[in-house]
Amino acid sequence: MRTVTLSLNGAKLQVEEDRPLIQAAREHEVYIPGLCFHPDLPAAEECGLCLVEVEGESDLVHACKTSTRQGLSVRTESDRIRAARQAKLAEILTHHPHACLTCAQQEGCSREPCSTNVPVAERCCPKLGHCEVQKVAAFIGIPPETKKWVPTSHPKFEAEPLLRRDYNLCIGCTRCVRACEDLRRIGALTTREIEPGVTIAWAKEETLVDSGCKFCGACVEVCPTGALMDRDLPPGRHALFTHGGVVRLLAREVGEDRFVPTGTLVVVDWDSRRLLSVREGEGTPRDEKGALAEERSA
Repeated sequence: MRTVTLSLNGAKLQVEEDRPLIQAAREHEVYIPGLCFHPDLPAAEECGLCLVEVEGESDLVHACKTSTRQGLSVRTESDRIRAARQAKLAEILTHHPHACLTCAQQEGCSREPCSTNVPVAERCCPKLGHCEVQKVAAFIGIPPETKKWVPTSHPKFEAEPLLRRDYNLCIGCTRCVRACEDLRRIGALTTREIEPGVTIAWAKEETLVDSGCKFCGACVEVCPTGALMDRDLPPGRHALFTHGGVVRLLAREVGEDRFVPTGTLVVVDWDSRRLLSVREGEGTPRDEKGALAEERSA
């Protein structure tokens, strides 16, 4: 791949040509927020949070859909960018519970009982502390005009194999749909418009089993909220049941590609970016980094 020189906030950088700008920036320790972007998925331009200024462009552009090229000049922070990102974030939070993002007790709360008496439907989900919405909101800042979330009654699925689904927490980023379709080539997930202008992910049939889901865990790996979670692993631990091949979704996090046989369970600690265990077939989990491995049954 050819190397090009671009300007990022005034700094000259050497990057690979034709890569997503958001990814190139993050690799050079310049954080551009985004909830629909994932390095292993096709760009979707759903969340609108990765807006940046590009020299020669009158409108703000999406960093997830902008490719690196020679001479590109980009600014990732300005009053205009901040206002646009906050407006987009407010739209997202209008349809997503966010009392957890503004609670003064969020750093050490035991959650139950709620120290600020937030209604049960609006309380922190199990992914608090590992949630990408939380990280993005802290970076962008929640605008004061953000509307209060009105509790929804979308279905929750707790009894299906391995996964928990809570559509009330879905932000419509479509990461899971793209992972299922473009990475796994299964296509068990789709999107559904639940009200004008508001779309969330949904199983194609009534259940994941009926939809053809293989329960590989790819959707859980890429979900930025608590909408899709491993049923038997604590928050921050992600697992992937493979059907053989290279573990692509985990490779970028643990720094290695691994070829694993069908039925392997790979567990990674999302915070420390450590590979905890590789379980082949029905054998005992093998500890790869000296850490205590988490187990669960299929």
